[in-house]
Amino acid sequence: MKLTILITLISLNLLIPPDTFADSDTATPESAYLLGISHRKAGAWDEAAASFQKALGYEPLADYALFYLGEALTNKEEYQAAISIFKTLTSRFPESRWKEEAGFKTADLLFRLGRYSEARLSFERLIRDNPGSPLVPKARMKMAEGLEKEGKLSEAYDSYKALWLKHPSSPESRTASVKMTDLSSKKDVLNYPSLPSIDERYSRVSALLSNGGYKDRGNELLFLMDEVEKGDIDRPKWFAEALLKLGEAYYQAREDGKAETILKKLIETASSPGIVEEALLLYGKALQRSDKRGEAVTVFERIIKDYPQK
Repeated sequence: MKLTILITLISLNLLIPPDTFADSDTATPESAYLLGISHRKAGAWDEAAASFQKALGYEPLADYALFYLGEALTNKEEYQAAISIFKTLTSRFPESRWKEEAGFKTADLLFRLGRYSEARLSFERLIRDNPGSPLVPKARMKMAEGLEKEGKLSEAYDSYKALWLKHPSSPESRTASVKMTDLSSKKDVLNYPSLPSIDERYSRVSALLSNGGYKDRGNELLFLMDEVEKGDIDRPKWFAEALLKLGEAYYQAREDGKAETILKKLIETASSPGIVEEALLLYGKALQRSDKRGEAVTVFERIIKDYPQK
């Protein structure tokens, strides 16, 4: 119902010039809302704020009017007033489609005012209540930046690290990586930064691979595995699984020669029947696509023989 009303109003607003609407104290809430939309499009924030203030009584779209009023006040740099409006929206309209964004804007405005600890609490609330929101990486970035501005560099580093690990596909992840490098170089002020462990880095690359981009991320995984093999550390439990993912990454990137080399090595060394079976299937498909049909048939026959129940 609300969407239908909104589409109708937008259609009318596109057809009727802005000066058609009465801009006076006697304007109806509905016409004030339409006028506010016109001023918003024109970037006339003083007029937009005044119109949306009058439109708050238009119940079908009162939450929209509140959000746009908060936006207009923000652009007028009336941050404290905007915070009050966004808080009103989230409390009065808990089911509004603007609730998440209003919560983010509240925290961001606190950040702009230099109230970093309050902003951090507000961002934490947003993350807790909306863990799958696309705003979460932005919120984590602001939290880390606030800690850095407060001079809490070790905590800021850990926050950037958490962002880099938990949201590897986000644009903020790349910025976090740069920040981590910058902070870790400040050994005179940062005590023993907790560098990402090999296990944490593997979890991050695995998450990246699940989102595609096989060629570049496959190379990142290969670099990580080379580090394991050349370093003075025991092979982690995930090593065979990583080989399988690396083989799959090369297969998906249509680099069949590399996929065949990796998967053949895995088949010869892995102890897990499940991993061997998956490796055999990918290996056979890579051989088939490379026109090595005889070898592919041999691999598929082995799968049928060794895994008859599958």
